[in-house]
Amino acid sequence: MLRVLIIAQCALLSGVLVAEVSAADPGSRPNVLLIVVDDLNDWVGCLPAHFRANGYETAGAGKIFHHYQNHPSSWDDFWPSKNLQFPPTHVPAKEYQPAFDRKPRPRNWYMDFNWGPLDKVVEETGDWMSMKFVSQKLQEKRDPSADSGQAKPFFLACGIYRPHVPWFVPRKFFDMFPPDRIQLPPSKADDQPVAAGPTQLREVDAR
Repeated sequence: MLRVLIIAQCALLSGVLVAEVSAADPGSRPNVLLIVVDDLNDWVGCLPAHFRANGYETAGAGKIFHHYQNHPSSWDDFWPSKNLQFPPTHVPAKEYQPAFDRKPRPRNWYMDFNWGPLDKVVEETGDWMSMKFVSQKLQEKRDPSADSGQAKPFFLACGIYRPHVPWFVPRKFFDMFPPDRIQLPPSKADDQPVAAGPTQLREVDAR
């Protein structure tokens, strides 16, 4: 999944095939998208930087570039900020971590494959707040009274994070699917995905 994600982001944001910049193996270039964006900006320009350099007002929110690798100079405005790509995610690490510390698993898989209900409303989630920012930007552009006659064309991007792992979401979405009503398909103990073991060890109520 990581490989496909990075390839898609590289291609979309640079217009250059990943194979052209030797970025097909994330393991050999851990900050691959940041490297691609920085290396290619003077060559072909990343998408928002290209628009901005050609007179556009650029604004965005959420996961446009890869994890924590936003490109600040590409934006006139960005939410939460040009240097902070991700909005708050409300991942309750202190609440769920103790149960995982008692289990034999690679520690980094806590964040990758953990899940749980949050006592938050949808309007408090990062994706909702990103979409709210973008919606407000669109409303500003539609407001005739805000046009001073010098309005620039604009480029607007919104990166939706979910259903990316970890699956911490408002409790209402868990309540929609009671466990006693879910019928799991048959599976073989020796034929599970690599994440199944550590994930299965998770205590449903770590509190």
